[in-house]
Amino acid sequence: MNIEEKLLDIVKKHVEVENVCLNSKLDELGLDSIDVACVLFDIENQFSIQFSDEEMMSLKTVEDLVKLIGEKTK
Repeated sequence: MNIEEKLLDIVKKHVEVENVCLNSKLDELGLDSIDVACVLFDIENQFSIQFSDEEMMSLKTVEDLVKLIGEKTK
């Protein structure tokens, strides 16, 4: 399973939206701030990485997450 597939699985666990894709905007997935924190916590655990506050605030789409995880896991 690649980064994209793992990430989509994590995000889908936290949203009620059926079609989550790379272009999905995080704020349009129905996630409140606690949900976003849970998603990021799950991602940090799954990939053994940590996000800075600045990185978390810059994330707008699922694709942004994929790119950031890719950078941090190189």
